[in-house]
Amino acid sequence: MRNKLIILSLLIVTIGAVSFGFASAKGLVEVENLETRVDSLKVNKNIKKTDLFYAVGGVYSRSVTKSKLQKLMMLSDFIDGYPVNWISAYTSVEISSDYNGDKVSLMSKNDVLSDEQKKMLSELNIDAGIVVNVKYNTKNVITDALEKSEMNVSLTVIPEVEAEYVGGYKKMIAYLKDNSSDKIAVISDKVVQPSSLRFLIDKTGRAKNVRIIKKSGITEIDNLLIKLIENMPKWNAAKNLKGENISQQFDFRIGADGC
Repeated sequence: MRNKLIILSLLIVTIGAVSFGFASAKGLVEVENLETRVDSLKVNKNIKKTDLFYAVGGVYSRSVTKSKLQKLMMLSDFIDGYPVNWISAYTSVEISSDYNGDKVSLMSKNDVLSDEQKKMLSELNIDAGIVVNVKYNTKNVITDALEKSEMNVSLTVIPEVEAEYVGGYKKMIAYLKDNSSDKIAVISDKVVQPSSLRFLIDKTGRAKNVRIIKKSGITEIDNLLIKLIENMPKWNAAKNLKGENISQQFDFRIGADGC
């Protein structure tokens, strides 16, 4: 009987030790997992800090080339998606631009351009802004009554061939990221405020006249971005209708991802 008790006691101790071993092992795994999760959070934080949005584009929202301006007859010839079907009757069409050093506004009765409007548009320079104001009546689909409405469209005259970074857009964005994101992270651990710069690609394809349009809020970062654009590799210059190299302005925007 005594031997049986000794054996039973040893068995209980052994089971307890094994159970404790399992519990300790389980505890170690949980600690290791916790450490891994903490490391992952650190890595993700660093990635987020340097995960910036980059974009470069011409200084315009809607654009039109000189070749198109020289062949105009109607508004729909140079305003993409012009809503011809919405308009029941025209009140007036006003086209404004900087023409021969003066702000000029020319009127027509409908979407068919007047001779004066066609002449002015065909002679505009690159980067000239065009504003089209259309006043018209449209039919209410429920009451069938005519209602007054107004439309404003802004365009910019762009080169026949726009300037392009040698290697293409993706390669340009890669250059911008590779030469700034880590440096920005070192300068500040704060989220970078959306900022923008304007620059000129001259006739030789070099970036010139770099200036801040919207500051980041951190002077060191603003200076870094200016140098980044100034030292950018060469572009293929823009070309006019005659095939001659000309200058073109661009905007560079940067900020937290998704801005």
